[in-house]
Amino acid sequence: MSKIKDNLIRCVDIESDTGRKIVPVHFQRYNNQVLSNIRFRLDSGADITTISKEDLNRLGYSMEWIKKNKKEAKEIKIGVADNTNREAFYVEIPLINFMEKDFYDFKIFIVPEEGLDYSNLLGLDVSTEFNYFTDNEEGSLEFYRIDKSKFDNSSSTSKQKLGEINI
Repeated sequence: MSKIKDNLIRCVDIESDTGRKIVPVHFQRYNNQVLSNIRFRLDSGADITTISKEDLNRLGYSMEWIKKNKKEAKEIKIGVADNTNREAFYVEIPLINFMEKDFYDFKIFIVPEEGLDYSNLLGLDVSTEFNYFTDNEEGSLEFYRIDKSKFDNSSSTSKQKLGEINI
């Protein structure tokens, strides 16, 4: 078997009606070691990962916690679909896991104001840690383990800490 096939982590089905690449991301719940699955759209055009406050609330991170723990990333402006830029705010989640890789103290971006929200988008701050292949004919998305990304996340604006699960 080829080296690349040996590094296959998982194959995910692409939504058959929209072609969207929806992937599971596992988050540490608030004050709990349990991980819960949240669905994200893989967005190869997004530098950062965003989450809705609704899903943060489902994970036990209350609006009070979000208001208390939000931080502004002054060096980042977030471009949104209406061609405007927003101030960038994030919260740190102790642990997320995607495709067998742990990301510690993960900075995930939010809209702190009531009544506004982001969609769950998985950005390059996570996806550059993998090789992935879209097979539109088969309707699948394959993720492969890599030794080291050529993109140095340690110098990116998101400055995520990375780790690996040992099975």
